[in-house]
Amino acid sequence: MVQPPVPTAAANGMIVEGNTACSAHQQTPTTKLSSNYNVTQQLAAIRADIVRGFDELGALNSAQ
Repeated sequence: MVQPPVPTAAANGMIVEGNTACSAHQQTPTTKLSSNYNVTQQLAAIRADIVRGFDELGALNSAQ
């Protein structure tokens, strides 16, 4: 069975909707990766602070 032609405006609307949805899905992983990177940086800074604190505590205990 032959399909009737799709009106150009309808086809263009579907293309725009598809592109918009595609862009939204592409941005989501990028945003999540960026957030994970920031969390990783923050955890590294916290870890460094903890290690520094233990080093200072060890130095205080050695001085006594």
